[in-house]
Amino acid sequence: MSKNLLVQVLAVIVGVLALVGSSLVAPVVNEQRVVLQLTTVQTSSAAVPPDVALLSAVLGPFRGLAVDVLWYRANQRKEQGKYFEANQLSQWITKLQPRFAQVWAFHAWNMAYNISVATHTPDERWDWVNKGIALLRDEGIPNNPRSIRLYRELGWIFFHKLGQSSDEMHWYYKRRMAEEWHAIAGTSADGNTTKQVLEAFKLIVDAPLNESELVEKDPASAALLKKLRDALPEKDLEILRSAVRLKSYADSLGGDPEPKVMRLLLTNAGQKYPEEFDKLTRDPKNAETLAKLLSYLRRRAIVWDYHMDPALMYEYMELFGPLDWRHPSAHGLYWANTGTRVADELLNRKNIDLLNTYRQNVHSIQDMMRMGRMVFDPITLHLDLLPDPRFAPKYEVALNFARQSLDKQPGLNKDQVENAYAAGFENFLHQAITFSYLYGDEEMAIEYFKKARKLYGKSNPMARVYGSVYDRTLQEFVFAQFQGNADMSSVNRQFIDAMLQRAFTQGLANSRPDVFNRFVEMAKMAYERQEKKGVAAPNAEQRRMSFLPFPELVATTYESYISTPGIPVDFRARVWAATPVDLKQVVYDKAILKLKPQFADGRFDISRAFPEPPGMEAYRKAHPVAITNTGRDVNRDVKGSIERN
Repeated sequence: MSKNLLVQVLAVIVGVLALVGSSLVAPVVNEQRVVLQLTTVQTSSAAVPPDVALLSAVLGPFRGLAVDVLWYRANQRKEQGKYFEANQLSQWITKLQPRFAQVWAFHAWNMAYNISVATHTPDERWDWVNKGIALLRDEGIPNNPRSIRLYRELGWIFFHKLGQSSDEMHWYYKRRMAEEWHAIAGTSADGNTTKQVLEAFKLIVDAPLNESELVEKDPASAALLKKLRDALPEKDLEILRSAVRLKSYADSLGGDPEPKVMRLLLTNAGQKYPEEFDKLTRDPKNAETLAKLLSYLRRRAIVWDYHMDPALMYEYMELFGPLDWRHPSAHGLYWANTGTRVADELLNRKNIDLLNTYRQNVHSIQDMMRMGRMVFDPITLHLDLLPDPRFAPKYEVALNFARQSLDKQPGLNKDQVENAYAAGFENFLHQAITFSYLYGDEEMAIEYFKKARKLYGKSNPMARVYGSVYDRTLQEFVFAQFQGNADMSSVNRQFIDAMLQRAFTQGLANSRPDVFNRFVEMAKMAYERQEKKGVAAPNAEQRRMSFLPFPELVATTYESYISTPGIPVDFRARVWAATPVDLKQVVYDKAILKLKPQFADGRFDISRAFPEPPGMEAYRKAHPVAITNTGRDVNRDVKGSIERN
C-alpha cells in the first residue's frame, strides 16, 4: 500500500471515529448547554416558523454574514431618517436570527417611537405603537425568554410612551388601551376596595383555560358559548369584546333597552347589532352562566392573545396593590417585574442591567400613586386619571425587592445600590408628604416627613451650604414643594383632586356650601394655571399637557367619590343630600349603575340614600352623549327619540 493511500485510509478512519464520538458526546453537551442556560429549549416543532427554518437552511453558514450586512444597513437607514426601510430590514433580521435580542429591541423601538411620530392621524400612531408592543410581547420575548432587556424595553414602552405625556397623542393612546383592557380584564378596580379587586380578578385566575376543561367543569357555560358562536361567528376574543360592549351600551340606557333602541344606538355608533347575541347576553336566566363564561374568555385572551399569566398578574396585585390593568403603568410594572424574576433564575447575571429594570418597577408604583385611579366610560371614552393613595406604601415594597435582589448582583455593593435609588426615594418621600397633607392625612404626612428628615436632612452635604429643606415646618415644606413643582401636570392634578375631595368631605358632608365653594375655587385656580401651559397638537383631541374641561373634572371626581365602597354609605348619602342639583344631574345615571351592586344585600334603600335629582328627564333630553373615539354623537334618550318619531 502506497504512503498516500495509507494516509487517506487513516484520515477516513479518524474522521469516522470523530463522527461517532461527536454523536455520542452531543447529547451530553446539549444537556449541559440547557443546564448552563446557553440555549433556549423549544417545546415543540411549531416553535420555529417555516419561513425561518427555510431561510436558515438556504443561507446556511452565510446567515451570520447576511445579518451583519442587514444590521449595518438598518442602522444606516435609521440615522438617515428612513424609518420604514429600517423597519423592513429589521424584520428580515428577526427572521434570519430570531435569538438576536438586540434587533427585536431596535425593531420595536423604531415602530413605537420613530415610525409612529412620522404618521399624522391618532389611529395611525396608535397602530404603530401597538405594533411595537405586540412585536416584543408576541414574538421577541417568546423567542428570547431569558433576555431581560426585552422585558425592560416592553415595560418602558407601556410606562413611558403610553403612560407619560411626552407624546402629544398620549391621551388617545391611554383611551385606546383603556377601551381594549376594559373588556379583557373587566372593571374590578372601579371604586372597589383592594379586597374586592382581588376577589374579582381571582375569578379569571381560577377559570378553565381550555374548552375541554370548560366542558368538564362547567357544561352550562360551554353550551352558552356554542350559542353565542352561532349568533356571532367570530373569534372568541371578539365574542368577549362584543358581550362587554353590548352590556355597556345597555347599561347606558338604564339596563334593559328594547332591541330597536340598541340597534339605533349601535348603528349611529358605526357598529353592527347582533340581536340574537344581545338577547343571549342580556337574558336574566343566563346571567350567572355568562359571568363564568366571561371569566373563561378573559383568561384565554390574557394567556393566548396577550401572552401574560393571570396568576402572575394576581400575585403582583397582592404584592403591589389593586392594579388596574387598563392603566399603562400596570403593564409597565408587569413586564419589568417579570424580567427581574427571570433574572433571579439566571446563572450568569454579570452583564444584566438590573438597576434600571428595578428602577422601572418603582417608577411604575410612583406613577400609579400620582394617577393610578382610572375613571373610564367605555361608551364615550371619557377618561380621567386620579391619584390613588393606596400605592404610596407600596413604593417601599418595590424598593426593598430591588435591594434584596441587587445584593446578589455581581459587581454591585450595598452602597452602590443605595446611591442608585437614594434620589428617587427622596423624591418619592417629597411627593408622599405633599400627597398625604393635601388629602387631609396629616398623620401620614408627618410620618413621611420624619423619615425624609432622618434619611436625607443631615446627611445631605448641600445642607451645610444652602440649609436643609427639612429645617422647615411641615406646612412650610408642603407649600414649598407645591410651588417648586407647579409646572408638573401630575402635581397640579393631585392638587385639584385633593381640593375637590375636601370640598366634598369638609363642605358638603357638613352642609357648608361656603366651604365647598372655597375648595372648588382653589381647584379651579390650579386648573387655570395648568391650562395656560397646554401644548396644542394639530390632530390630537386633547392638548398634551392639559386636562379635561373643569366641569368634567369636578363631575369625574365627584362620581368616583360617591360610588367608592370604602366610604361609609351614610356619609356618602349625607354628601349627596347637600350636593347642588346641577352636579347631581350630571353624574346620577353613571353613578347609580355603580351604586346598585353595593345595595344588593338589602341593608340600605338606594332610592332613599341616593334619590334621583329633580329635573332628570329634561336633563337627559337636553344633554346628548358625545362618543369621542370616532367623533360620533349618540343621543342619550334614544328611546324617547324613537317614540317621538
